[in-house]
Amino acid sequence: MSDERIGVVVGHSAWNDLQLIGQVLEKAGVSLISVVSSAIDLSDQARSLGADCVLFSPTLPGMNPALMQEFLLEPQAPIAAVGLIPAGSAYAAEYQRFGMKGFVTTPLDSVQVQRLPDLVAEAVRLAREERQARTFSPVTAEDALAIIDRGGWQQQTIAIFSPKGGVGKTTIAVNLAAAFGVVGQRPTLLIDAD
Repeated sequence: MSDERIGVVVGHSAWNDLQLIGQVLEKAGVSLISVVSSAIDLSDQARSLGADCVLFSPTLPGMNPALMQEFLLEPQAPIAAVGLIPAGSAYAAEYQRFGMKGFVTTPLDSVQVQRLPDLVAEAVRLAREERQARTFSPVTAEDALAIIDRGGWQQQTIAIFSPKGGVGKTTIAVNLAAAFGVVGQRPTLLIDAD
């Protein structure tokens, strides 16, 4: 990262955690731009205020993992996402699949909160590198629907099927899609209907 100051919007409702976050980020030279209490406000504030990163709780009203993709695909610059994940919950894996760059567990303690500045800086760096990568090719929902409407799925379709769950259908499908898209330099659309 250069000398520019990182701007963060926080979406969380636990007052004790918010106080700790504010103190640690300020001490590390990270700007706390705004604090919100819903996913809609998080999205609006992050975009309108030009945040580099959002710290969010998956328990915010209206929060869903797809918002991570929207943040990464933001037209002006990617917005990195770092989770404030409740201890013992299953949110981390799901949100990481959608692009969350890191997380700490809540309620925050002194060890977790001290990790935040480095985690935020690393998340912003990763999101920017991902955007600048040669292989970055965002496909929005509208693009996918246009491909389907044109009958593009009828040209060449590969289906992965097994009646048994947990055997790796999604993993195989993702690896095939990545191979065709990145290595084969072919337009590829992956639909996981499981």
